[in-house]
Amino acid sequence: MRLPPHQATGAKRLFASLPAHSTHPCLPLRSVMAAKRIQKELNELRRDPPTNCSAGPVGDGEEMDIFQWHATIVGPALSPFEGGVFALNVVFPRDYPFKPPNVRFQTRVYHPNVNDSGGICLDILKDAWSPALTISKVLLSICSLLTDPNCDDPLVMEIANLYRRDRAAYNARAADFTARFAVRRTATAALPGLSGGEAMAARRIAKELSDITREPPTNCSAGPAGDGSDLSSWHATILGPADSPYEGGVFSLSITFPADYPFKPPKLRFDTKVYHPNVNDSGGICIDILKDQWSPALTISKVLLSICSLLTDPNPDDPLVPAIADLYKRDRAKYEENAREWTRRYAM
Repeated sequence: MRLPPHQATGAKRLFASLPAHSTHPCLPLRSVMAAKRIQKELNELRRDPPTNCSAGPVGDGEEMDIFQWHATIVGPALSPFEGGVFALNVVFPRDYPFKPPNVRFQTRVYHPNVNDSGGICLDILKDAWSPALTISKVLLSICSLLTDPNCDDPLVMEIANLYRRDRAAYNARAADFTARFAVRRTATAALPGLSGGEAMAARRIAKELSDITREPPTNCSAGPAGDGSDLSSWHATILGPADSPYEGGVFSLSITFPADYPFKPPKLRFDTKVYHPNVNDSGGICIDILKDQWSPALTISKVLLSICSLLTDPNPDDPLVPAIADLYKRDRAKYEENAREWTRRYAM
């Protein structure tokens, strides 16, 4: 669900700036309250993501829709879904949290409680929903459902019957679906259309995705963009570091992995505007490990952490924007004032 154009513009900046009793010319009061709650959950999820899960809003900058999210779940270990990376779509109603979010798999899953359309039969998304629940708890419950199906309330009776009758056959079919439809399929072998180098890159990227989902770097999250089918194109989010002029901001980045990764560095670009001597108007980032200091031993997690460090500690001696670098050296207080204003305007 997309916000209408007259609602999308400026909606992202609503949450921190308006008191709970405020009205807004674009969004009704109930939607403003929902947006505040969703933003709070987003911040908490970024700080402490649930195991094997990541999630965040669809879109970037002014076009970001806080009511529609993309989520990723890594298949639980010791299950037929192990090794798979499953994309989900999350839509929050305008009266959230009084009504549950709509959560749907985009990746095909062989499971008695998941139908061909990606619909999920889970009690907390229906009659057992409570406003005290969060999207983090929902994602963890879906992970548990993958490990422990509920055959007493199936969406696909045929699969439920097989699960009860022949667990080994069920596991084999679920594992086959995982191999065929989950993201990891592009990394398991040199598929038709992929050269040896591209297949090697895909395997490496899939491994990094699994690692970053299990153990995300502090204040960062990342995963494949869109429906998760293209491992070479990622979306990342960085929370502005504490005690910096970027504190409180949520910054979106685009990541593109080259076909010869990790021998060549990924390309990263801020989608959110940032006032910084090493970030230009196009979102380009000047950092040594993305240029001459790149090493195949580095990972996207380390790159994101380095960008967080760059926000806290700019390098004015190698600037992309000399005017900002000059202000940083000459008048630190004014630089921080400008950076805070951009953070408030574009990242909140």
